[in-house]
Amino acid sequence: MQEDSANFHPGHISRDTFQALLSCYPATLAAVTRRKATDRILLARSKRTKRSRPASPPEAGNAQLDEEQTKQVEAEVEAFRALDALRYEVLPGEVARRGFLEKEEVVSLVEWKLKHGVFRPTLLGMVKANQATTVQKSTSDAFQAATTTTTTTATSVQNKASKAGNGEPETAAEFPKTSLDALMNPLRGVGIATASLLLSVGTTMRDPEHEAPFYSDDTYLWLCLDTFPRIRRASQQNDQKSDPKSDPKSGQKLGKRKKKKKAGKGEINVKYNVAEYRLLWTAVRELRARLNEAESSAGAVSGADIEKVALVLRHIGDSGYLEEYGLVALDDDDDDDEVEGIHEAQVDPDTLTTTWHTLFYDTGLLGAHPTTRYESFDLAAPEPNIRAWDPRCEDKFVFLSPRGHFYPNPGPLILDNHGRLVWMESRFGMVMDFRVQTYRGVDYLTFWAGDDDGTRGLGAYYMLDNTYTITHKITPANNQPGDVHEFQLTETGTALLTIYEIRPFDLRSVDGPQDGWIYDGLFQEIDVATGQLLFEWRASDHYSINETYFPLSGKGTANSSAEAYDYFHINSVDKLDDGRYLVTSRYMHTVTCVGADGQVLWVLGGKRNMFSDLSGGAATGFLWQHNAKWVRGLGSQKEEEEEEVEGQREVITVFDNGANDHVRDADHSRGLMIEVDVGNWTARVQQVYPAPGGFSAHSQGNVQVLDESGNVFVGWGKAAAYTEFSAQGEVLCHTHWGPSMFFPLGWVKSYRAYKASWVGRPVDPPDVAVDEASATVFVSWNGATEVAGWLLQRVWNATETVFETVDYVPKTRFETAIAMHETDGLWRLVAVDFTGEKLGYTEVFDLAQSVCSP
Repeated sequence: MQEDSANFHPGHISRDTFQALLSCYPATLAAVTRRKATDRILLARSKRTKRSRPASPPEAGNAQLDEEQTKQVEAEVEAFRALDALRYEVLPGEVARRGFLEKEEVVSLVEWKLKHGVFRPTLLGMVKANQATTVQKSTSDAFQAATTTTTTTATSVQNKASKAGNGEPETAAEFPKTSLDALMNPLRGVGIATASLLLSVGTTMRDPEHEAPFYSDDTYLWLCLDTFPRIRRASQQNDQKSDPKSDPKSGQKLGKRKKKKKAGKGEINVKYNVAEYRLLWTAVRELRARLNEAESSAGAVSGADIEKVALVLRHIGDSGYLEEYGLVALDDDDDDDEVEGIHEAQVDPDTLTTTWHTLFYDTGLLGAHPTTRYESFDLAAPEPNIRAWDPRCEDKFVFLSPRGHFYPNPGPLILDNHGRLVWMESRFGMVMDFRVQTYRGVDYLTFWAGDDDGTRGLGAYYMLDNTYTITHKITPANNQPGDVHEFQLTETGTALLTIYEIRPFDLRSVDGPQDGWIYDGLFQEIDVATGQLLFEWRASDHYSINETYFPLSGKGTANSSAEAYDYFHINSVDKLDDGRYLVTSRYMHTVTCVGADGQVLWVLGGKRNMFSDLSGGAATGFLWQHNAKWVRGLGSQKEEEEEEVEGQREVITVFDNGANDHVRDADHSRGLMIEVDVGNWTARVQQVYPAPGGFSAHSQGNVQVLDESGNVFVGWGKAAAYTEFSAQGEVLCHTHWGPSMFFPLGWVKSYRAYKASWVGRPVDPPDVAVDEASATVFVSWNGATEVAGWLLQRVWNATETVFETVDYVPKTRFETAIAMHETDGLWRLVAVDFTGEKLGYTEVFDLAQSVCSP
């Protein structure tokens, strides 16, 4: 046992060592929880005494806690032990009995997950916002799909993998993608990591053979990045270090360990995507199979056991294991292989542009709107300039609605996390507010499309399913024109729409004519299924026209409807489950909370501001702003390091333009997260997300809190850029998709920008083009998100119907170029996903006559 205990490599760890580490889990869990609780108390105490916050938490071992604080720490340890027992012991049995999870149980599991890692109240709040019935149905569907998976024989899987050319292991056909989608698609706040946790709980006892592992940092680092403690005997001299690349028992060299990349500030580079989870899923099954080859009195090793051992290894110093077996952990400085110590932000060399390219791009030397053109696809996509990239950015898609003087084919646009084209379409013309929204548990692409008169939109609202087919077209009630500024779906199956109504109005209070005209700001709530008007609110019923900050000049001075005065400029609406609405007025500099009866409950900012600003004017001093939204689940949260304060707290985000097309009141635009305490009538800024480089977006823009990570995604509106921040305001990823030199001109722009998961399955076949001179085939599939690669298939003549697979080519970017080494015969390309499933077929082609027949 002692000779083998130093080998933690997942390919060599013995069953005895594994069991010894597993036995340390309870002590490790308690020690880590105790240390975190102590650190938190010390930080809170530091804040209350007005001391500056330390760069890192004080060492728990040096902490001087009083008796009450010590009791508090131990209470937190016991509470987390109970939560841990719920996750590993109670809920797996309950799910095996009833087949689904309750909403409260999912919330508890997410709380357990967050306390294991970084606590993100935003994510917890989003999970709490799910409907109980949706949680029950989603988890039931996911667990049922996981346990009814048919085990594919080794032969059939190997054949499938060989055809796909991807060398997938025997277990590839059992990967629970359907179950993951059943959880991630309908549930707010549930990404791949949380979905894997729910699936792990749902399969551990219900179907151990198909148990899904939890996608934890600890397990991924150990099994997929070969990151584990390097140790030596305490009796060894410092110059007799054990070789971490050797088997301590046999002296045999192990495979070279992968370098463990760390992101900024030492955070681990785990991207939380399906591809990574698939690697983890396979690695856990392989380790389970190896450890369970020999019978043991301890019983079979489960995925949960592996998860626990991984946590012990990551916190080996807290486990007591080293002391038990007389071992000492080596420091990072002792690592000749430089596995540790990579603390700078990881750069993706395929996306981060060089300094000279950035200079040429942003000064316009590459054109007013640099684009990428394709051989197999007619439209040209924006060529982004990646200014910053960090693996902590969520690996999801970016949704833009580009338009402008130098964007000749406006329409919806989807890019991947690296700025590469996924889908674009010009058939709708100009669109606004393009994003993914959920209606009755199903994801749709939603947007406004139509024309505008320079102030308001004149159009309708569209919903597309995952085949990019229009399923709903929504128009406002009472023959009102559909405006561009808001199309928000609610959890109750309704849509919030903005309207600019031109109507006569007395403008003498702002030195205008008595028989003047205004654009009145309205919003309607419409039942999506029936089109019935459920609610309507009008700004002029609640605001005096002289509360505006927008001057009466030109428009409004004449008694003509063509010169209507835009005094309010409504540009966003949101709604909570309790029936309250949040309305933004750009020209009054206000965010207004409206009750279910239409009455104004409170006003933040502007001339009627009702709040005392605890942030020196920053919380109420936003100007010409856009896109105020509630942050779900944070309304009653209080920061753990603060003392209890009575009041009703709510958190909102606001995009603070600080400028319009005529006035620049602030140096730069920014996103704001603001806490509003209605009980005490105070407001304070929780976090600021400033424009990188200090540019100004004169109009448009939005702020989005991302479900999985709590990161904050900002679209810069008239400035052709988008940025992903950490919750604490650190710039993680920053992209220009137009030259910054022209940001003030808005030559290319997008009203808002969003980031979200999306599964696209277009009904049109993939596109193919043949360059006969170079014998190169170009293939793409606009909007298909699940393509991993292409099977190159051939028949020898048109009478044959069974195609032979000649090669497999991984997908590269939007369009994949394939050099043809053989020219005889008729060819086609078949899109396949990561499991080898065939998704679609190109038309048949030959190299002499290009595309010839379907």
